[in-house]
Amino acid sequence: MRTTAGRGRVYRRRGCCDAHRRQLGAHCPRLLTDGHHGTWTFTVDIPAPHHRTTVRRGGFTSHDTAEAALRTFLEGEAGGFNVDPNQTVADYLNSP
Repeated sequence: MRTTAGRGRVYRRRGCCDAHRRQLGAHCPRLLTDGHHGTWTFTVDIPAPHHRTTVRRGGFTSHDTAEAALRTFLEGEAGGFNVDPNQTVADYLNSP
C-alpha cells in the first residue's frame, strides 16, 4: 500500500523459513490466511549524494501504527533531519 505522499510502503512480513532455511518474508503463505501472523513493516528510499539507501523499520502491531511511524519518519526528513545511516560526519558538516 502506498502512502499519501507517494513515498514509502507499508506491508506485513514474517521471519518464517522454507525447507532450505531461507526466510520467506512477505511471501509467507500464512500471511494471507492468518491475520495475526507476522508484523507490519515500512520501507522508504532515502536519496543520498552518492547512493540510495533503503530504510526499513518493522515490528509494528497494526497497519495504522506502521503508517503513522512512516508519516513521522517522512516529516522528520522534510524538516531537515537526515536519516541516512551511512552519512559521515564530513558529509553532515558540509550539508546545507
